[in-house]
Amino acid sequence: MNTCSPIGRTIQLLLDDGFVPEGLTVEEEFRIPKRASPLFYTAGEELSKLSTRVRLVKAGTDIRATVGMRSTALFICAGDSIEGVANMQSVDTADVREIQAYLGYLKCLDRG
Repeated sequence: MNTCSPIGRTIQLLLDDGFVPEGLTVEEEFRIPKRASPLFYTAGEELSKLSTRVRLVKAGTDIRATVGMRSTALFICAGDSIEGVANMQSVDTADVREIQAYLGYLKCLDRG
């Protein structure tokens, strides 16, 4: 793994902490409305892309992470549905110290 890049360092940090890969999220394209142009009085739409993210889970816990090029989401997910998600925090992928700090917080919560 390329640990020179922010995403490589973050994934390696999570793997070293006991996380295991859980797959990838799907890359999606969607349309978002643009702000109306004062000249033409129409808004229109533009394409935006949600990039693929690496999904990981800490073995033996409900702590999950998704790692993307710019941001890393850390959260607790009890069950397989969105209703089970709690304490989600999005952190800059390059900010390893903030990721470690929030992981420590989630570990305290997950112990019950």
